[in-house]
Amino acid sequence: MIGTTLRLDGAPLSQFELARGLAASGFDVSVFVKEDGPLRDRYRASGILVDLMPELTCSASVPVWYEADVSRLARRLRANAPDMIIASTVDAFEAIDAARIAGIPSLWNIREDEVWRARLADRHTAIAARALAAFSYPAVVIFVAAASMKSWQDFVPADRRHLIFNASTLRADMYDTASRQAVRTRLGIAPSEQMAVSVGTLCERKSQVDFARAVASASARIRPVFVGKAEPGYREKTEAALGDAHPRAIFTGALPDAGEMIAAADMLVCSSRSEAFPRTLLEAAALGTPIIATSLDGTKERLRDGESALLYPPGDPASLSRLLEQLATNGALGRKLAETANVRVTQTWTHENMIAAYASEVRKALA
Repeated sequence: MIGTTLRLDGAPLSQFELARGLAASGFDVSVFVKEDGPLRDRYRASGILVDLMPELTCSASVPVWYEADVSRLARRLRANAPDMIIASTVDAFEAIDAARIAGIPSLWNIREDEVWRARLADRHTAIAARALAAFSYPAVVIFVAAASMKSWQDFVPADRRHLIFNASTLRADMYDTASRQAVRTRLGIAPSEQMAVSVGTLCERKSQVDFARAVASASARIRPVFVGKAEPGYREKTEAALGDAHPRAIFTGALPDAGEMIAAADMLVCSSRSEAFPRTLLEAAALGTPIIATSLDGTKERLRDGESALLYPPGDPASLSRLLEQLATNGALGRKLAETANVRVTQTWTHENMIAAYASEVRKALA
C-alpha cells in the first residue's frame, strides 16, 4: 500500500484502517509513504510493516526529471515484488504510473472531489497529463463518494470505477460520561456553554474562518474548539475572524485522539468548501454528536438536512451562525439528528462491510 504521509489526517487514518482490515482478512500488507509521522506507531502495534520510500517523491515541475524519477520508483517496486499496489489519494499517482511500468497490478483509492484542473494545477502540464492518464491503468479505481467519482469519471473506464463508502471504527460506548466531562473540564468549558468542535487541518479548503465568523455573530454562548495543525498564517486569519469571541476560542493543534473531543462536544462543525465525505462526519455520527456541515455533494449523499444533520451553503457564515444558535437552544433537535445520523451512516454501512468490499475488489483484481 502506497500513501503520502503518516500524519494523523483523514486520508492517512483511513488508509491505516484499511490496511489493518485487509491484514485481518488474510492479506500480507506492507505500507510505504513519502512522509513520516505518528501513525507509524499504530502500524507497528498492528504488526504491519511501514517505512519511508524516498523514491515516491517525483518531480512535479520538470517532465524529464519526472520520467527519471518514476522509472527509478518502478525499479524499486519491481525489486519488492508485490502482487499488487494499492495507492491512496490523487497525490499518489506516481505509484500507479510506476506500477504500470513495472508490470504490477494496481488499485487506486481516490478520496478527493476537487475539479481536476485545480487539483493538479501545481504540476507541469505534461506531468498533470501523466496523472490523468494514470486513471486508466489500475484494475479498479475506488471512490469514497459518488461526488468524487463524478469529478474524475471522464478519465476512468466505466468498468473499472467503483464506489465504496468509508466507515468508522468508533463507537459511542468508547467514551463514557465521565471521560467526556473530563475533556470539557480540562478545556475549561462550563456546563452552561455549548462546545462546538471543528476537526481538521486549519486551511482555506476546510475554511475554519467561516466557522470563526459564525461564532463571532452568534448570540448563543458558543465555545469554539479548533482541533488540527494550522497551515502557515491560517490560525492568525481565524483568530482575526473571531473578533470579540476570540477569548472563548480554543486551539488544540493536532491531537493523537480527536475522537474524545468530538465525543465531548455538543456539536461538530464541518465548514469545508471541498470534500468527498469528511472523516469527521463519520466519527461524529458514530459517537452520537450532532452535525452541522456544508451542503457538499458528498455530504448530501449520506446525510439529510434536518433529519441527520443541519446543512448550509459553503462559504455562508451567516447561515452557519443561525444553525449554531438553533442547535445550541434545541437539545431535542440535536438528539434527533445524532440518533438518525448514527443509524443512517454507521449502522447501515459498517467497517466490516467496507473491509469486505475492498477485499472483494482486491481478490478480483489479483485474479
